[in-house]
Amino acid sequence: MNPRILVADDNKAFTSQVKENLEAYSFDVQTAHSPDECYLHIAKRPPDLLILDIRFTPHGTEGFDICRTIKSSPKTQAILVVLATIYPDIDCESGLAAGADAFFRTPVDFAALRAHVRTMLQARNSAYEVARLKAEMELSLGFAHDLNNALTVPFFVVDSLSSVKMLKIRKY
Repeated sequence: MNPRILVADDNKAFTSQVKENLEAYSFDVQTAHSPDECYLHIAKRPPDLLILDIRFTPHGTEGFDICRTIKSSPKTQAILVVLATIYPDIDCESGLAAGADAFFRTPVDFAALRAHVRTMLQARNSAYEVARLKAEMELSLGFAHDLNNALTVPFFVVDSLSSVKMLKIRKY
């Protein structure tokens, strides 16, 4: 299954360019042009990654607020968020402080964006795989410990009974 990406920006030309560019590399890309539409997409089918405009100009909503909302909910906090802006007065640290995973200035170098998106998704998938393997290992170690305990008790009993029989044999 191809990674799902949601591009949320009030600039329809930008969302169209990003969609076209990423779909050419087998990403499943959806677009949203308002904060409400963004939230509806997330509620309906959460993306793996969200490319989010910092300022939805006609709506008065800040992408920082959307990012904080997404990152504060256990249901959506795993969504990778890439903030994008054309405004030179917005600094990267503000976006990262809001919980974003990356920050881009527009216009975007699409080759760099694709590479960054691919790397972020691979890193997240690797982290999930490490967590899965760790859980499997802990489960296996717990099972091995329980199995060892189950086998140790009968051997102890057998050893103890042998000693008792040997003692009885010696007494006679």
